[in-house]
Amino acid sequence: VNSTSTWKHIMALNLDQTETKILYLPLKDESLPNLKPHTTLTQSEQAKIKELVDCTFDVVTGITKLPYSPSFLAQIARVLKPGGVVMLQIARESDVKKSLLYSGFV
Repeated sequence: VNSTSTWKHIMALNLDQTETKILYLPLKDESLPNLKPHTTLTQSEQAKIKELVDCTFDVVTGITKLPYSPSFLAQIARVLKPGGVVMLQIARESDVKKSLLYSGFV
């Protein structure tokens, strides 16, 4: 990162399954090389997030073509441990800031 970069935070995560509980939300039935999540919910399974225990995951990461609904984001906030990390890749440009705020993220 050069000195003119706009990055404010650089973070490294230990994605070793024994160290970090990861919830993975893939776009379709796929896996990522070098990532062994604790739990994977494909798009057709995402309603099952309501069955997951509160404050379970250190990291929630996902890929989607459309922004997640505020109710789904609220479920992500619920299952994320305090201080946990959310990494979402959304294919369409959208203003997710309001959705995240309304869903309990600060």
